[in-house]
Amino acid sequence: MKVILIGDLQSHVWKSFPETSSEGINLRLLDTFNELDRIRKMCVKNSVDAVCVLGDIFEARNELNISVINMMLNAFKGFVDSDISVVLLVGNHDRTGVGKEHALEMFRPFCEIVDQPRTLKLGTTEVVALPYFPNAKTTVRAIEQFVKPTTKLLLGHTAIQSLKMPNGELWGQGIHTRDIPKHVKAVFGHFHRFTEVIPGRVYFLGSMIQVDRSDAGIDKFFAVYDSEKHHLDFHPTRGPKFVAVDVPSLHPNLLEEIKPIVIGNFVTVKSIPTGIEDVGSVERMLVEMGARHVELSYQLPITPPPQSLVAAVQGVDHMEIIRHYVEDTETTLNKEELTDVGIEIASEADGQLIMSPVVDIQ
Repeated sequence: MKVILIGDLQSHVWKSFPETSSEGINLRLLDTFNELDRIRKMCVKNSVDAVCVLGDIFEARNELNISVINMMLNAFKGFVDSDISVVLLVGNHDRTGVGKEHALEMFRPFCEIVDQPRTLKLGTTEVVALPYFPNAKTTVRAIEQFVKPTTKLLLGHTAIQSLKMPNGELWGQGIHTRDIPKHVKAVFGHFHRFTEVIPGRVYFLGSMIQVDRSDAGIDKFFAVYDSEKHHLDFHPTRGPKFVAVDVPSLHPNLLEEIKPIVIGNFVTVKSIPTGIEDVGSVERMLVEMGARHVELSYQLPITPPPQSLVAAVQGVDHMEIIRHYVEDTETTLNKEELTDVGIEIASEADGQLIMSPVVDIQ
């Protein structure tokens, strides 16, 4: 048997990326559906028997958007209608956080739902599948109870202690690598970056597609497990990427150089040409070039406040400034109480007014 393993989906209507299709569907949600459907077509072409998602089908923990529900129902029904079995592990984002309740019950009529430890049969191969447990000790006990000498593959949604994070820190919670029996291959969801924890044996598959800007430059994969060969192959997934670019000039020749990076992707602008007064023109230009979304994140030059302004403020009674400010402010609140609160806060400060720097757009 051949089985496709897919990492965290985090399907969601992302407010930070509000663009929608002509049918009103959030494009980030559509990205997830489209990649699942592409994988489904690949499964049909290559006679894949089953697909397993390693948890976090959803992003929101307690409240699901109707569009998200419908898109995921359609995606998984598409696999089943193509004679491909679907196994879904309950991840931490699929749980309500209270008791054993989770959001995957809607899929149970046509999918295998792993909300408690289970032993699955892939042809003649024994596979142990584990849902997310808040307590790592529960995960360890489940491994000890369910993984047998005949088990070939361990799937789950968990953390591993001492795993190095993107910021260089070591993860301090989860199971230990020593808790994973040496005779099994293990593939986990939960961490969003593909990581080979123990070469050739233990992996974090990572999220299916790039989720946000923290994924910039990070390749995404799905896995194919061949039960006869007891072998894992990893294949890149597709989907819009988060990229960062410098825009040193608006000259057409230089813009052509960044066009392949920009088209279809989420673009963060790190720098723009000096002398640009209409910074919005850079954003519009990149959108016209084919960017899905543009965020201007460059550093503007900082100019300190004029000394004359600093001198004018220094020596002024700050309490008096607060009184005049409140007096000149239109509000239905009690101005006397507002003044008292302002003076109390100012009194707790260092007693010196710090001027905010003035941003000078060159």
